Amino acid sequence: MTQPPASGAPVIAYVTTLTMPSGETDTEQTIRSFEAMHRVDPRCELVAPRTRPERTAQQAIKAFYQTEQGLSIRFYRGIGALPGEAERLFHALFAVFRWKGRYDIIQTRSRGTVILAILLGQRAGFETYRMLPITNPLFFRVLRLLAGSRSLLGITCHSHQARESLLEGGIAAEKLKVFHNGFQASVFDPPTSRAEAREKAGLPQDRQIVTYAGNVQKGKGVETLLQLAQMRPNILFSIIGGNPDSLSRIATLARTLQLSNLVLPGRQPPDRVALHLRAADVLVIPPTDEPQRLYRRTLLPMKTFLYLGAGRPILAPATPDLCEVLRHGENAWLVRPDALDDAAGALDRLLSDPELAMRLARGAAETAAHASWDHRATALRDWLIQRFRAAC
Repeated sequence: MTQPPASGAPVIAYVTTLTMPSGETDTEQTIRSFEAMHRVDPRCELVAPRTRPERTAQQAIKAFYQTEQGLSIRFYRGIGALPGEAERLFHALFAVFRWKGRYDIIQTRSRGTVILAILLGQRAGFETYRMLPITNPLFFRVLRLLAGSRSLLGITCHSHQARESLLEGGIAAEKLKVFHNGFQASVFDPPTSRAEAREKAGLPQDRQIVTYAGNVQKGKGVETLLQLAQMRPNILFSIIGGNPDSLSRIATLARTLQLSNLVLPGRQPPDRVALHLRAADVLVIPPTDEPQRLYRRTLLPMKTFLYLGAGRPILAPATPDLCEVLRHGENAWLVRPDALDDAAGALDRLLSDPELAMRLARGAAETAAHASWDHRATALRDWLIQRFRAAC
């Protein structure tokens, strides 16, 4: 059971420069992190831009992310007519100057926000999934120059791979800490059987179903799933998520490949995503290292933890980031990246070996027991407070 905040404990705020709601994973991660931190400490607030009336913005966020009641969101006036980076910079200026001094600690994923906070003497934590020396070298050089400041409490990394890149780039080890992402456990309550989930999701009871849930834009490796579908026409592949443009691209590719065993339900609310995951025989992460090899951006995707929470067998590539959480033969079945014959063979085995599938599903559920957003929020809050007190 979560302990209440100690009297006099510092107050934490999550600050974002992204307008919500949005289908971007960044906003989902921010909302879930804040929501869990609010459960740990109800004094925690979210500071976010709005481009519509405050009440409307609050209702839109609640409906889109299916958040719980009573979350405290402080809005500031957003700008919706500027290019992305310029808009986020202006939002960072508004957020830091408007709310400076109200909170003891600011936790943010915003590059502009953390730099301004440090320069203004506001205690802040920065959060990233990126290998910043590679993906954002200019920002990283600035961050490294400011990293010795007491105002920067620390950098929260979503993977050990990201942490190692920052450590090798010159950030002190004591300012780096790995906190893997989590999953929203409540979306799987009450527990749903595979048959019941299929009935509610409108999926056939007599087909073997392999499901992917996540973004589908270029760089996510989703094309490999279509290739697998072509190699295994008797298996039904379901791809959950994606904006209209990305889905149109995938649908066009599916027609080119003449696939009749692919369904594209599109973006679904969190409870429906959970239903589709429960309905699957196997959950799949595209078996390729393309996201890292070509783009160096997607490290340990959030879907990994949601898949674990679903308690279904997982097929994934044996990439360094995924191997931080997934263990071959224990809570997932891992294959060589970009070896589609291996991936297809692994699917065959998972779908034909009930004992193996059950063992992996049980292992996934056991891992998930300690991988919720609430577990993460408790550990993150303790670390931020420890860093805050050390800096005072």
